[in-house]
Amino acid sequence: MGREIVELNGNWRIKDFAPGAVASQENAAPGLDDRYWMTGRVPGDVHSALTERRIVDSPYYGHNDLKSRWIEEREWWYRRGFEYDGERTGEKAERFELTFEGLDTFATVFVNGHEVGTASNMLMPHTFDVTRVIRRGWNMVAVRFDPLLPHQRDKERFDWSSYTKERPWLRKAAMNFGWDWGPRLVTVGIWGGVQLKRHRLAKIESVFVETVSIDDGEAMLELSASVLSYRGMPDLPLLLRVKLEDADGNTAYDALLVDEEVKRSENGKRTVGESPHKPNEPQRPEAGSMDMQPAPGLGDSPSARSAMPESYRSARRRQAAFRAPAAIRQPKLWWTHDLGEPHLYRLTAELYAGDERIDTVTQAVGVRTLELRTEDEEGRAAFRFFLNGQPVYARGANWIPADNMIGAIPDSRYGELIELSTEAGMNMLRVWAGGIYEKDVFYDECDRRGVLVWQDFAFANALFPDFNQDFMDNVRAEVEANVRRLRGRASLALWCGNNEIDWLYDMKTASGDIRSDFYGELIYHDLIPEVLELLDPNRPYWPSSPYGRAGDQDDNDPAVGDRHNWQVWHGSVYPRAFGEAPVLDYSIEGVTFKKYKQDMALFSSEFGMHASANRYTLEKNMPQGELVWGSEEMAYRNKDTNHRKGILLMEGYTGVPRDIEEYMNFSMLTQAEGLRYGVEHYRRNPRSGGSLIWQLNDSWPGTSWSMIDYELLPKASYYYAKKFYAPLLLSLEHEPGEPLRIWAVNDGAEAVEVEALLEVRRFDGGKIGEYRFHSDGGVLGPVLLGEIGETEALDGTDAAEAIVRLRQIGGGSGLASFEQTYMLRDHRELKLGRSELVWSLWQEGVQEADAAEREAESVNSRESRLGQTDAAQEARDIRAAWLMDEALAASVEAADRRNARHGEAPSGAASDRNEAKGGDMPNRCLVEIRASVSLARMVKLELPLGRVRFSDNYFDLLPGESRTVEVSMLDGSELATEFVRENMQVSAVNASSGRREDAESENS
Repeated sequence: MGREIVELNGNWRIKDFAPGAVASQENAAPGLDDRYWMTGRVPGDVHSALTERRIVDSPYYGHNDLKSRWIEEREWWYRRGFEYDGERTGEKAERFELTFEGLDTFATVFVNGHEVGTASNMLMPHTFDVTRVIRRGWNMVAVRFDPLLPHQRDKERFDWSSYTKERPWLRKAAMNFGWDWGPRLVTVGIWGGVQLKRHRLAKIESVFVETVSIDDGEAMLELSASVLSYRGMPDLPLLLRVKLEDADGNTAYDALLVDEEVKRSENGKRTVGESPHKPNEPQRPEAGSMDMQPAPGLGDSPSARSAMPESYRSARRRQAAFRAPAAIRQPKLWWTHDLGEPHLYRLTAELYAGDERIDTVTQAVGVRTLELRTEDEEGRAAFRFFLNGQPVYARGANWIPADNMIGAIPDSRYGELIELSTEAGMNMLRVWAGGIYEKDVFYDECDRRGVLVWQDFAFANALFPDFNQDFMDNVRAEVEANVRRLRGRASLALWCGNNEIDWLYDMKTASGDIRSDFYGELIYHDLIPEVLELLDPNRPYWPSSPYGRAGDQDDNDPAVGDRHNWQVWHGSVYPRAFGEAPVLDYSIEGVTFKKYKQDMALFSSEFGMHASANRYTLEKNMPQGELVWGSEEMAYRNKDTNHRKGILLMEGYTGVPRDIEEYMNFSMLTQAEGLRYGVEHYRRNPRSGGSLIWQLNDSWPGTSWSMIDYELLPKASYYYAKKFYAPLLLSLEHEPGEPLRIWAVNDGAEAVEVEALLEVRRFDGGKIGEYRFHSDGGVLGPVLLGEIGETEALDGTDAAEAIVRLRQIGGGSGLASFEQTYMLRDHRELKLGRSELVWSLWQEGVQEADAAEREAESVNSRESRLGQTDAAQEARDIRAAWLMDEALAASVEAADRRNARHGEAPSGAASDRNEAKGGDMPNRCLVEIRASVSLARMVKLELPLGRVRFSDNYFDLLPGESRTVEVSMLDGSELATEFVRENMQVSAVNASSGRREDAESENS
């Protein structure tokens, strides 16, 4: 085998200097004594290393991010020594390549004291040929990172660049400089993995498998690969063996491909290894058989080097291309998780030079077709995805980086967030342009879990210097690298050129803020399409988001393309003509979520509103005593411009909060009810192709539009989404004084008959009436089941004292347990009495008899233990996730172990365990909540702990009714019963604190 890989992740030495204070040759010298330098992990970044080593306080606590600004002003060095004990023959066609998957941002790389190259782009991998400088035995890699200022200080400043004017010249994650949901944290360091690779003769540069068609039980694929041969390679035939296996190990395709140029040079004569089929004739193998057999002598044994010819490959033939059609009979298709199974095949590509295997590449392949249709059957504008010919309603959210310290994000965080999104019924995530082209683990999870990806190119809310050749060359390299990296992903649905630039350029030009040309236009409308035409021509490309206009309307026209609805929250006034000065309406009526009902967007790719983070997330990251409504610390958590918007939105729906409890409750209730109001409206529109909420997640512990806060604790809107994003949805459309209209929406592939029950009850639990609605045949898409007048439904009861419950009572199994509750008036108008809550706790699963006693002891004694000199050793032995934070505070070693245990564990392991039907779930508790006296509005369960999974939360409960909620950890780790018993808080908007009622433990 010609390839060897040396992984260089793990601990590196890190130190800062005044820029230019020390000669680079001195810091890069192999013999430099760096034992007094700090250590930090790679992948990672300087901020996370300094925080972990307690050199700086956590940037997320209080105002500490301001105290870490000095980091971006320094020159930073990374060093790593390693032993290379592999082969090094010195032959002409031997190459050593050092690859950095992420360098942030202006980096100079040294190997054994030699400068081997530079990088100036955070958003792409960088590979350096180090053949001349690597050696057997001990080697040293050093990387110098420059501060950003010298690289942009003298650059032209443009009229528009949101949040800071420095970033248009810098190919770096835009959110590093601050956004309206996160702080400025300008990271630096090695944020991706590092590998040293040895190749002989040639290497596989890329392999791409594309599904051309699926018809009559057969999928036609197009296989292509590019190979680079090295100077000095003997003139041997290059052959590529390609094999596809399904998840059970069954071979679906196995063939030996020949270099395209060799085939052409033979003038149609068959060469060694070529298929006997005609060049364009599909190959149709029997299951498990090979289309083509290896050439005689081809195998895994080392090449007989003495048999190599004296001649070498022509210098002009450094590139080799392989291409072949392939037919897969009875293919297992890749579907989104709501439409079927996301089947993946394993592709193995082996490169041979003569009879020697010199390189191997493996990757996952999904067999599926995907198209974006922008015109419907009636010739009207549309925006809908079709997967394997099946229309898909995109239900999802916008994804931002899962932490401001991007390099330090553990893989488990990706798995947990994407698992949460699928549990909420989401089938699409939009990777927003102001972050990064995400790490491979993100796409691995989306491929595996059946989630489509809308992928923005990394250009957000600014003008960019498309007139500068150096900048454009850098951008082209970035675009090509990421297209090659991601184009084989089954989950990748669409490329998008930028975020909001085309739309906002017009708005800001009309308002007078921009007086220049549309700098950057050539990137989205020329450069990117050119690259895609060469590398990924069949995937949909959309130049911007939002984009598309009809007549005289602007690019946020609901009648064409996709749309960002920022009438709600930001108060944008629409309709708006192209070239018309924008208007904002900062009033209760101007920002209300009731405006969603006026929006008939074909595809809503951004819309949302703020809500508070959960109590634990705020308390953990704010100084004691500062969790107060109106405090400076609370204001600092909110990075949006003009904080009036959130107050106005709450004033119109819940009323203005008077204290922190009301703020947390009112903001969450407003977001949850507002998003439900919007999504259900969009889903009732038969022309709507999707709705992507802004935003799924947070990058720091702040107040934002997110549905899941930084500590991975879902907000109320997330639990609402588990209903309003269900593939089979029952919803109530109603405005005060108007009829109650009952809708069913089915996004599935098969029509389903629906029978719904509408119950109207008083807040004291008394029934006012109930009504049944039946679908007329099977439901596919949105269907109005029927309506009832408000006066009839209330039967004399005050609408401010009534609750409506809508549930399924028959039909499709997907609706068997579906239930939603609605109020008939805004929350501020409701006549809620005080409710009383009682809760009790059980633990399920097989545990040792004394487990709870041991856990209780560890809780009671943890403060004293953490103060002892052997705290670090004891912290190593802690396994309960509920002690994570204390262990982290106790010792750096405990933090190392925590990251190793959670960052390196196989993603999704907990989910796979939970999905095993009939299996034991020993690490969960069951909490039963009962209400009395009056309706409990938005019942809330809280624990002082991050990454807790509640099966349900933020729900309404009528008096005399109960609900059982399962409580566990996202990663399936241990959750101590005693910790839950002593720390659980159960409350509601109109019930301050639930009373605990002890229950006997039981095993199941």
